[in-house]
Amino acid sequence: MTTTSLSPSDEVPAEPPVLHRKFVRVTSPEGSEFVQFEFSIGWPDLSAELTLRRDQFEEFCEKQQVEFLEPGDARPISLDDIGNKEVP
Repeated sequence: MTTTSLSPSDEVPAEPPVLHRKFVRVTSPEGSEFVQFEFSIGWPDLSAELTLRRDQFEEFCEKQQVEFLEPGDARPISLDDIGNKEVP
């Protein structure tokens, strides 16, 4: 029996993050007092779930200069889907 190990050069390169890009996907119903949303930096498919009051959410999005993702998309969005731009 032969075992094969992968060297770092054999690995499939991961999609590089674009850390200046920040993403928000709203998951709460429209008009709610509190906004539930997913926030990600660099990778749209790796996110943290957060909840803020609507006024705080609007301020947060403005300060972070987020890009909004579609709420109903069932699969994670990759940078290939939205165009990987290297410069802000």
